[in-house]
Amino acid sequence: MAKRRECPSCRSVYVGDDKLFCPKDGTRLVEQVVRGSEDPWIGRVIAGRFVLERRLGKGGMGVVYLANHNVLKRPFAVKLLRREFVSNERALARFFREAWDRSASS
Repeated sequence: MAKRRECPSCRSVYVGDDKLFCPKDGTRLVEQVVRGSEDPWIGRVIAGRFVLERRLGKGGMGVVYLANHNVLKRPFAVKLLRREFVSNERALARFFREAWDRSASS
């Protein structure tokens, strides 16, 4: 398994490197393990605080992951929108509406 470190601030990735801190901004790097054919998002840090642990589901607009908040130390569901919908205003509106509906009901 190849080791990889990612900067939560600037998202620079360092593979097989002994660096502990990002040379660009000094932020402590987060070590991740990359496994062969697994989902490439597993182990990634999103928004500097959510570490994606495993895929929970997949739908027409995106993929939902179980994530752990690296400060609060509690689980969250994180939905990533598929790339082709990012510039689609209707899809974005639906995505945010669904996110708002789910957060209001919890």
